Amino acid sequence: KEGLNCPVNNPEKFAPHVSGAGALLKLRDRMKNCIGVVVDEYSMVHQVSMFWVSHRLQEAYSNELPFGGIPIAWCGDAAQIPPVGGSSPWVYSVGVGSQARPVVGLAKKGYDLWRTIKNVVILSETRRQTGPFSDFLSRLRDGNNSEEDWIYLNQNCSSVHKSAEDVATFNSPDTTWLFSKNKECHDHNSKMLKQMNVPRVRMDADHDCQHSATKTVVQCLQLAPLLVLCRGAKIMVLHNVNAKIGLVNGASGKVVDWLYKEGTVAPSPPQVLVCHIDDYCGPPFFAGVGREKWVPLLPKKHSWSSDRAGDADDHYRSQFPISLGWG
Repeated sequence: KEGLNCPVNNPEKFAPHVSGAGALLKLRDRMKNCIGVVVDEYSMVHQVSMFWVSHRLQEAYSNELPFGGIPIAWCGDAAQIPPVGGSSPWVYSVGVGSQARPVVGLAKKGYDLWRTIKNVVILSETRRQTGPFSDFLSRLRDGNNSEEDWIYLNQNCSSVHKSAEDVATFNSPDTTWLFSKNKECHDHNSKMLKQMNVPRVRMDADHDCQHSATKTVVQCLQLAPLLVLCRGAKIMVLHNVNAKIGLVNGASGKVVDWLYKEGTVAPSPPQVLVCHIDDYCGPPFFAGVGREKWVPLLPKKHSWSSDRAGDADDHYRSQFPISLGWG
C-alpha cells in the first residue's frame, strides 16, 4: 500500500485514481526517481494484481503504456505457490470441462498484460542446494519423483530410520526449526533465548513519532519495533546488505556484541551490532583468529508517507535488519 497503493480489499472494483487526499501526488513523488520495478515470487501474483500494478504505474507516469512504460522484471518459479483468491497471470480460462469459461473484467486485463511480456531469461543452475537433495527438489518441482526418491527421503529425513544419536542432533541449540504460524516461531525463539541463561538486552527501534511504532514488521520491511538479544543468540539477516560477500536475506549467524553511542544506553538502539555471519566471505573487519566472520551491522531505515487524513509528513523506522534465528 505504501509502495504503489494497490487495493487489497475488493480489488475487482475499479477506481480510476488512487484514493486519499493528495495520494496521487504522493505516489508520483515516490516514483519520480524509479528506473525499474522488480516483482519477486511472481507465481503468487494473480491477474487482478497484475492489472493494478500496471494501472498504478500508468498513474505515476501519466501515460497508458503497459506498466507505465518503465522496465519491470517478474522473478520467480511458475511451479511454486499459486496466487490466493485469483488465477495465475497466464491462465486464460477458469473452471473444468463444460464449466470452463474465459477470464473477464480486470482479470482479463491482467492476462492481456502478461501476454505483453516478450523477454524471458531462464536460470537453469540451482545455487542454494547441491547434491542428491537438490536433484530431488528439481524432480519434485515437475512432479517426476520416483520410488528411489521416496526411499532416499525415508533413509535421510525420517526419524524411523535414524539412530537415537542422529535424532538427538535435531534438539541441538544450533538447529533451525520450521513453523507454520508466526506465534509458534516467536514462542520457540523466546524459549531458546531464555535457555541461553545470560543477560539479555532490549533494543527499541528508532521512530519519528509514537504512531510509527505501531506499524507491524510487514509494514516496515521486516524491521521489528523492538529486538531482545543476548551475546551468542542465533540470528538471521532479513535484508540483502551485500550479496557479494554473503550478507544476504536468510544468512544465519550469532550475536557477538554491540556498541552504543557515548551517553546512550538500552533500550535505545546501539550504533553497531557485531555478529558472526556463517557465510560471510569478505575481508575481515576484526583482527585475530576466529574473528574472520565478525561483521558490524548497521541499522536500516524504512520511510513511508502517511496514510492518515490530515497527515502530510513522512515517517520512518530504523532498526537492525535481523531476527532471532532458532525458528
